[in-house]
Amino acid sequence: MRYKKFPGLVVLLFLSFVFAGCATTLKTSPTYPQVMGRTKTIAVMPPDIHVYQLTAGGVREEMDEWNQQAKEFIQEKLKMHLAERFGIQIKFIEEDWLKTHHRDLWQAHRGLFNAISMSALQHAYFGPDVFATKSKNFDYTFGAELSELAAVCGADALLFLYGFDYEATMGRKIMSFWAAIGGVVLLNPSAMVMGLADGATGDVVWFKTSPLGTEYSFKNKENIGTLIEWLTRNLLKEK
Repeated sequence: MRYKKFPGLVVLLFLSFVFAGCATTLKTSPTYPQVMGRTKTIAVMPPDIHVYQLTAGGVREEMDEWNQQAKEFIQEKLKMHLAERFGIQIKFIEEDWLKTHHRDLWQAHRGLFNAISMSALQHAYFGPDVFATKSKNFDYTFGAELSELAAVCGADALLFLYGFDYEATMGRKIMSFWAAIGGVVLLNPSAMVMGLADGATGDVVWFKTSPLGTEYSFKNKENIGTLIEWLTRNLLKEK
């Protein structure tokens, strides 16, 4: 269990999503068609998921059991929605195998995708910190070092998934009820992002977020199913 205050960046990102309305959540790089044209195998990396319990005072506690349950739900739904498409082989990489044989390599790139995701959400979509160049030309990258991870996974491209969810305690739910009567909305945000990276260059060529301005419970299998269907809906449509 890990206790931390509710991070302000999460609030800012979630609010920017709320005010964005129906704006698209999908971003692709100009090289996406070329990368897909030469991709024969995609490795689905273990989902990096963080589920927190959020108190009335805004203190968060990461719940390891909820993390594991959410990962199992996600893996099940990914295997349902990511069967072989357009002749591309889909490989699911086990987290235990990565931790045993390639721990440092995996942890470094998992952390890098989290950083890429936060930067993309903050600068490539909408809000006060958006960069016009990032929004128009999605050019995030892991760097060429990603090729080492792609090689050990035996894949041409790697699919990463990162998500967080804040589950309200009963005290926070009661507080939210009374706050709503007074016209104040207390957030219990959740978000999930998925990114496809070229194993040769490390460039993120396809990136998508969960539906904007919407809260989902990662403890709910149906909610997870809705999110995974949404995220994978546009993936590998064109090769």
